[in-house]
Amino acid sequence: MKFSNYRKQDVYKMLLKAAVAFVILIVALFTVYRIAKPKVDMWLLERKEAKEKREAERLKKERLYALMRDTGIYYHNNLMAQKTGEVVDYINHRKLTRNTIKTFGMGYSSGFSELIDFLREKGYTQN
Repeated sequence: MKFSNYRKQDVYKMLLKAAVAFVILIVALFTVYRIAKPKVDMWLLERKEAKEKREAERLKKERLYALMRDTGIYYHNNLMAQKTGEVVDYINHRKLTRNTIKTFGMGYSSGFSELIDFLREKGYTQN
């Protein structure tokens, strides 16, 4: 029987939940019958901390991807807004079409601080 990736993840999650439920059941039984409690609390705590760390990393990556996407869009819009001047002359000299510029997401930076101001307006901070 062949499982798709989606089903493999479901089976994995189901088994993981069953294992955690089993550990909780064992701890409860040890508590009820006053048997020395096994040291699984630390294991569960470490798993929770690891999960929180992974979630924080995922959120950080999402913010960075959004920052890069917004930066690329900003530069691309700067280039597409150019009607005359050195930039247009350069594009014409290189024989780049607007379609080529759109396809490859080319952009133009007219200065350093403009991007920082734009990103701050979008709600980004230095942290």
